[in-house]
Amino acid sequence: MRGIKLQEYEEITIVEMRKYHPIAKVRERAHAIELLNMGIKRIEVAKTLKRRKDTISKWTVSYNEYGIAGLFDEKRSGKPREVTDEIKDKIVEIAE
Repeated sequence: MRGIKLQEYEEITIVEMRKYHPIAKVRERAHAIELLNMGIKRIEVAKTLKRRKDTISKWTVSYNEYGIAGLFDEKRSGKPREVTDEIKDKIVEIAE
């Protein structure tokens, strides 16, 4: 399986996503890509992130195929949110 070798602009984007993206899953996947780009083996990345090696491989394939878009989940069907974004923002504001 091909590893990850990011261009400088991609590295900057991945680091910023790892630090600041509002979705935890995306931050975690960006972290994995960042570690792989640093030359850390998949098995070590899996141990660091407490994930299976197969999961890291899946994220790698997705990133190699789709780039940044590969870090996001596909839209799923299901019950709509009961909490609106407005209410969610208010909850976060109160919690802070």
